[in-house]
Amino acid sequence: MDDIINQGGKLIERVQTKDVHTREVVLYTLSKAIERAAYYGMRGLIVLYMISESIGMSHKEALMIYGWFTTALLFSMVMGGFLGDLLIGNKNSIILGGILQGVGAFALCIPSSVGIYIGIGLITLGGGLYSPNLNAQFGKLYLNKTKLLDAGFTILYTSVNVGSFIGVLVMGYLGGINFALGFIVSGILMFVSIVFPFFIREKEISNQETNENNIGRNVMYVIIAAVLIGIFWGVYEVGITGVYELQVGSSKYTPFLHSINSCFAITFGIIGCIIWSFFYINRILKIGIGFIIASISFAILLLLTENNTDNYVILLIFSGIILSFAEMLIAPVFNSIVTKKTNPKYLAIVFSLVFIPATIFRYLAGIFISFYYDKPFVNLGFSSVMYGLIGVGLIVTLIITTRIKLTRSYKNSV
Repeated sequence: MDDIINQGGKLIERVQTKDVHTREVVLYTLSKAIERAAYYGMRGLIVLYMISESIGMSHKEALMIYGWFTTALLFSMVMGGFLGDLLIGNKNSIILGGILQGVGAFALCIPSSVGIYIGIGLITLGGGLYSPNLNAQFGKLYLNKTKLLDAGFTILYTSVNVGSFIGVLVMGYLGGINFALGFIVSGILMFVSIVFPFFIREKEISNQETNENNIGRNVMYVIIAAVLIGIFWGVYEVGITGVYELQVGSSKYTPFLHSINSCFAITFGIIGCIIWSFFYINRILKIGIGFIIASISFAILLLLTENNTDNYVILLIFSGIILSFAEMLIAPVFNSIVTKKTNPKYLAIVFSLVFIPATIFRYLAGIFISFYYDKPFVNLGFSSVMYGLIGVGLIVTLIITTRIKLTRSYKNSV
């Protein structure tokens, strides 16, 4: 894993001053933040809307439809990736996706099950077109300055956190007044989000940027990255379930903790994109440290017992803070590896496919949780051990590979 694990024996490099984030980066980031605000705001309302007096669905039926929605979105993204790369272009897919999502949000205002199905269907199709193609277009902006990829995708990832945080708050407030008002604002934001791509010319890919050398090796890198991020999110689900069980089982239940963690995730994202705009840090080192920090985050909560709740809130907040930091070290870097190791002509397709392992591992996590849902310390311990083993394994691999590469370099120079 030569150039991913260790480029020239340097684990940390200064980014060249001529490499900067462009105007297009800002426009795509704004588009993503607004689209995610609309999406997560709408998603936070939809189950409540379905079980309200206006629709009158049972709680079980509403959750079943919501499950179909999230599953169908995965397949829609695959379709959207193929359409964007092979037929209508990434930019057109982004715009069409935003339009479909906006119309879908408006359709949810129809107070009937028909409106629900039409709205969810359009939002599913639109989201599948929008997300992989925007990620692909964004990644292509850094093809000639790959040392900035981590900073760039950290900016985009932070915009998702900002958008979802604001969207849930605003749409939750509006939905409390009137569900239709929340859906209308969500639809308007969807249309606003596609204004920005109109001002961006779709990038033409040169032959030098097609990355057709070492195809087999590059595919292996992408698969490994996809499996690692899949494991991260699967184990994350197990650990977070343990955290929720601790909160529910405690007399000091604190529902505001999720908001605090979101704020720190945004803060770490801003700090990260600033630092990584000036310094490139080896990606395997970054991911390995991220897994180890995530392990520590859940291990901290193992200190809590039924007879030791004096520092409950403090430990819970501290655990959430460092887990947010770990997430910021891992998730954006995954997108960087995918972008660097994929032929940009098919980048949207690959982005739509690499999230399949995460879905599989989340499903497996659900099975695990079903056996230990009332045993939070089992979930926390499992997550801590898994993260720790993976993190240490990555760091050891990096050390061994670096040592081998430096030895070869020394022998060649003698």
